[in-house]
Amino acid sequence: MNGIGKKTIEAFYRGEEKASRIVFCRYRKLVYFALSTVLKEKSDMDDAYQEVFFRLFKNKPEFDEEGHSLPSYLVKAARTIAIDMARRASLICLVDVEEQTGDQSQSVGYIVSKYLSPPLTKLEGEIVAYKAAFGLSFSDVSEIMDIPETTVRRIYKKSMERIKEEYKHDR
Repeated sequence: MNGIGKKTIEAFYRGEEKASRIVFCRYRKLVYFALSTVLKEKSDMDDAYQEVFFRLFKNKPEFDEEGHSLPSYLVKAARTIAIDMARRASLICLVDVEEQTGDQSQSVGYIVSKYLSPPLTKLEGEIVAYKAAFGLSFSDVSEIMDIPETTVRRIYKKSMERIKEEYKHDR
């Protein structure tokens, strides 16, 4: 995913409607995906979505000329806001539901790969989604997931090989 450019970000901070539309439209699906990894109710995600962009506008973080760290900022803000909302509403426990119940339907990896045999893990699924579906760089995914970039690259490569192998048999 290409950055939107420093001029557009500056126009967003000035409150220009066109720039705001560009920022919202470009990163809408990415932010909702990050929120959906924690929140399940659409109304909660809508509230959190607004809070993410409010924080972006209020905090005015620095980005490079191409706005390259903007996606990772938005995902981190989304996850933080979603976790805070869920904790306040007592909707989340600290133990992963999948680990406790064995129910893979609670896993992002399951959503990404429910037709694979065996399916991707939650970590693999999130990395594949951020990289392939949202076009984030390996460094952005590394920053979001808080794991080394080399690990992200290895997991992504291994996961994509499994996916290609699985679908090769379907042809």
